Amino acid sequence: MAAPRQGLAADDLGPVFNTNRAAEEYTRLFYIPALVNWNCLLADDMARARRIAQWKAALRLKWNAVQILDVQSASGVDLAVGDRLTVRAEVVLGLVSPDDVNVEIFYGTLEDGRLTNGRASLMAVSRSENGAYEYTGVVNCHTSGHFGYSVRVTPRSTGLEDAFDRELIAWWNASVRRPGVLVP
Repeated sequence: MAAPRQGLAADDLGPVFNTNRAAEEYTRLFYIPALVNWNCLLADDMARARRIAQWKAALRLKWNAVQILDVQSASGVDLAVGDRLTVRAEVVLGLVSPDDVNVEIFYGTLEDGRLTNGRASLMAVSRSENGAYEYTGVVNCHTSGHFGYSVRVTPRSTGLEDAFDRELIAWWNASVRRPGVLVP
């Protein structure tokens, strides 16, 4: 009778943790898409790159008016795993078109008052009134523990590979809303 194994052997981990697999994965997931994007930006005498640069410059001039005025959640304090939390946000965009932004609920577990393991859930315009837009979204509660969320506005454009231009993110100023503890 063979002795029980005390841990994972190198041949068990080799196919998962090795430099060849990592290099292949990075090439497939990052390097090839970056090369394709680079070639698209260079095509037609850099027409796409110029269009994106002009759009971002125009958006920067208008971005100071983007504000998240209020955020409300429609659910109670205690949520169970599998529950859904509906969130509404009142957003003023000024001269920025709703077509040029994503409004998202950014949520995750809370550790020392900070969101960890954050995820984003896209919100949709539910109504518009006097220059303000109400966005509504849903968070699916997938784990137990302390849970929090905030709301952010980011640029959206076809062909924009990095929507996280730090100059162009508006966060809800109340920081992190704590709806309560998720119970299993």
